[in-house]
Parts: sequence; structure tokens; C-alpha cells
Amino acid sequence: MNTVRLATAAAIAALAGTLMAESTVVDVDFSRGKWDRDDFIAVKSWRFGYLGVFDQLDDAIVNRCPDKSGEEIFKKHANDVYAAIVHKTRLSLGTTVSSTMMFDHRMAPIVVFTHELGAAADGTPEFREHWEACLFDKGVNLWHHTFVEGKQKWSLAASMRLPENERFKPNVKYSLSVKVFKDRYDLKCVEISCGGYSFTHEDQTLPEDFVAGIIGCEGRNFFYDFKAVK
Repeated sequence: MNTVRLATAAAIAALAGTLMAESTVVDVDFSRGKWDRDDFIAVKSWRFGYLGVFDQLDDAIVNRCPDKSGEEIFKKHANDVYAAIVHKTRLSLGTTVSSTMMFDHRMAPIVVFTHELGAAADGTPEFREHWEACLFDKGVNLWHHTFVEGKQKWSLAASMRLPENERFKPNVKYSLSVKVFKDRYDLKCVEISCGGYSFTHEDQTLPEDFVAGIIGCEGRNFFYDFKAVK
């Protein structure tokens, strides 16, 4: 059974109090000179015939995009700007992964996690089954990607939509967090929180151990940090 449960800002504050007692497993600052690319694996998508790149800024990294407006990138180059990296540290149930991120148009910075990576024909690391918590202007989507008979397929596992009069705004930093855990009934769940909102999705196909990282796609996306706590 799959369920989605919404939580209030008060519930998120309670979660923050819990996190204070947890230990840091991964703590990466993407500012220039403060992180090591060798701690990550660059990963391509089966859908695209290239390995995307993150460019270094003074205080962040950004998926490489053409020098065009956000609107033009979204309409004409959405398939040209995909870039993904996953941290090499293996994580387990009960871990919360988070990243401070920003988009400059409408979408779509992502926190991704996967039990294991595959490889393209040339040996380049490539996603197989994986999960994406995707931030966009109207909310957060949880996409479940599967790999069946040599092809990538995906479905919307769960979604949180903002109230009609609210939007996640461009050029504003948001912290997107993803916790994979078992609840009190021993059911596997993922809890996703961003901007004072949270939702939980129950699904027994969630991995018990995984690697996690970030994806920039469908627009110009900025990432300022990457953390994992348990």
C-alpha cells in the first residue's frame, strides 16, 4: 500500500530537533576549494547520450547550461542540461539526505538515491532503478525510475503540491531533505521536506541501503551543500 501524508511546519520543527541528536555521515560544502570531486561519482541518465557536468561557482555548483534565459533553456534545451553526481558513501535506512539548492526559472533540482548504479556500454556509470525527489515551482515530486528489458521507465510515486496561492520561487535557496526509514509498523517509507512542508510515502520497494546525490535538470540549478545524517 502506498500512502502520502502531509505534515505541518510544527512537525518539521520537531524533526529538526531530532536531527540535532543524530550524527553526521556526509557533510559537503560545494563552495570553491571546499570539496573533493573524487568523493562523488558522475552518473549519466540512460535517456541521454552524454555525461553531464557541474560547473564550479564561488559558493555553489551548477549544471552546465547554454548561455540563454531560463525560459529558453526550459523550452528548447531541457534535454541538454542533465548532470548528476552521487556520493560514494553507502547509506542505510534511518538516514536523512539533504541539499541546499536553487533554480532560476521553474525547476528542477533533485535529491536522488539508488541501491546500485549500472553502466553504459562504454562503462560510464549510469542510473538503473532510482528515486528522485524533485523540486519545482508548484511543489515536490517523488519519481520512481525502473529499468526493464534494457529501458528506463518512470512513474510518479508521490507528490506534494503547494496551496494555489503559493510557489517555490526562483533565485531563492531551499533545503530539500529526504529520509528513508522504517515506521513503527516496520514499513519502509520516505519522508520529504522542503520550505516548511513535508510528506511521507510508504513503499516496500524502497532500498534498505543506498547511495545518494544530486541531479540538475530541465533548467539551471544551483547546489550549495550536500549532507547525510543518521
